[in-house]
Amino acid sequence: MRAIAAEPGRSPSTISREIRRNRSYYAASRVHAYRPYAAQARAENREGTAHAGVETR
Repeated sequence: MRAIAAEPGRSPSTISREIRRNRSYYAASRVHAYRPYAAQARAENREGTAHAGVETR
């Protein structure tokens, strides 16, 4: 984890949270796995709804 975090200059805990937040569960094989394309799609979806319902001045 530390080697992965060092490359982009991030904290290991940041990388760990990213993996935990964006992993997928496959019930058929009972496995949690990190799929980068699926993680990116989820992040883009969250980005669009981040401030939904919040009024701006």
